[in-house]
Amino acid sequence: MFAVSKAFADKYHVTSLDEFARACSGTATVLGRPAECPAGYPCRQSLADVYALRAGAFTELPDRGPAARAALTGGTVSLALISSSDPVFA
Repeated sequence: MFAVSKAFADKYHVTSLDEFARACSGTATVLGRPAECPAGYPCRQSLADVYALRAGAFTELPDRGPAARAALTGGTVSLALISSSDPVFA
């Protein structure tokens, strides 16, 4: 599951990946990714194929829970791949 921070969603008026891709795709977008998505692939290609989303940079995060949340709320990443079962995102 992908997520943005509430502040980011409010600022850019996005509630879905489709809206995110239309409003925020481009070189300023930073995707937070887990180690299993090396260099952003296949995550990058899947987002491009399905949503026409282009990210300018990819940042490897040590986990899909607390580290992803910190990167999102701290503004280090625009969008992060998260664990939907992590209570951090409940």
